Amino acid sequence: AAAPNPSAVESAVGSDAAAPAPPTEEAEPAPRRYVRNLAPNLALHRTYEVDRPPQWFTWQKELAQRAGEAAEKPKAPDGANLDILLLGDSITERLIGSSMGMERETADWDKIYSMYQETTAGLDTLVLAISGDCTHHLFRRVSELDELPVGLVPRVINVLIGTNDFRMPLFESGEETYLDIVERLRLLIEFLRGALPETQLLVQEVFPRGDRQEAHVAVLNDLVRDMVDALPEGTRRRLKLVDCTRPFLTSNGKLLRSLMPDLLHPNLMGSELWLKHCVLDQARAYLPEGKIEDAFENTMHAGAPSEEEQTRSQGQ
Repeated sequence: AAAPNPSAVESAVGSDAAAPAPPTEEAEPAPRRYVRNLAPNLALHRTYEVDRPPQWFTWQKELAQRAGEAAEKPKAPDGANLDILLLGDSITERLIGSSMGMERETADWDKIYSMYQETTAGLDTLVLAISGDCTHHLFRRVSELDELPVGLVPRVINVLIGTNDFRMPLFESGEETYLDIVERLRLLIEFLRGALPETQLLVQEVFPRGDRQEAHVAVLNDLVRDMVDALPEGTRRRLKLVDCTRPFLTSNGKLLRSLMPDLLHPNLMGSELWLKHCVLDQARAYLPEGKIEDAFENTMHAGAPSEEEQTRSQGQ
């Protein structure tokens, strides 16, 4: 998996590491190798009426409308009418300052939104993300609910999804396993690749967490790597798996609270690190020359840690 250059992100590493979460029983009997499963995937057949709140439908319709408007834009000579499409859950939706479409009037969220606007000012981007979504929600959104309409042709699609699947009742009860999550991600990848074969697809590995779901992350990411390696060559064409987990961890694997204080969502510094070095830097080669340069002209928006903080971080 592709990873950001350590030298490019070292100044963004904070100091306070989260204490390791207690191990969970679900992670212990985990499958360690990917085996393609053609059995019916239970989560794909769940109804949204019991799965998501009413606000989900309102916001999803708004996202579909935004996607439709973007699809009407004239195309460049290369056939594209969008630079980057960002698909995901709350981590991605925070970039536009909302949660399930509802604005959050907090200083940190406002700063994240301002950072996103400034960083992508020279790019044509679109965020289609819903807080709390799992892999099956995103798959249904793009395959059936008009968030990938005909005529929308991004040069790059960035996907970050999967961490909420750990909280699904089917997973917590043991009815589903990691392999079911991986299969849904495979279906999503194959759908996006089939719909837009010339678009570069960036699939982000699931971010580390500091809560009781922590142990699931490494297991799932290992299986996702296996799954991507097993994809047909044609599907792997223009597909890059991006590992952005290491910048959020200390050298001994503890989550950095200075980047993810709630143990799940990156704060301003963490969001900027991810956006600049794990999305834009990875997308640079697939966009017209010079399009991304402006995003890297300034130092980290939230500021680098002090020498004392860096010293404490290195000692952990």
